[in-house]
Amino acid sequence: MNKSLVVCVALCLAQWVSAAPDPTNCDTLDPAPLDASVEYEAVIQAIFTGGPTQDAKCTACHSPNTSGALSLAPANSFAALVNVDSAQDATIKRVLPFSATNSLLFRKVNCANPGVGQRMPRNRPPLSLDEQRLIRDWIDQGAVFRQRVLVNGFE
Repeated sequence: MNKSLVVCVALCLAQWVSAAPDPTNCDTLDPAPLDASVEYEAVIQAIFTGGPTQDAKCTACHSPNTSGALSLAPANSFAALVNVDSAQDATIKRVLPFSATNSLLFRKVNCANPGVGQRMPRNRPPLSLDEQRLIRDWIDQGAVFRQRVLVNGFE
């Protein structure tokens, strides 16, 4: 057998073996976007931190003052998520822009068995289907921080 072919097969097998397992038992979401232009600060961060009428779903555990390895506090969450390797499995990004199904954040809020770690939020009810769809839509739209369009300095 050709030495190059053997090396190629070995590399492919190594990649296959080390890749994060596929998630299972995922919630079924309507394929249509819930929102065609999801803003990170106004929508996604609000899911993490809650608000005046909603408790924090994520930052109770994922904040700078807790033992979690990921802070979802407003000051650090975006930079800690987008194009960052998972601390649990470096073969998968926490958020891979334009690919919710290949992003660990989405898998962890959408699947009972995300393939890496466990469903979030831990020991709490899952995010609503609408919240899951907003996270999916944001990632599939490119996982950008702001989507506001300014013309001559105005929206």
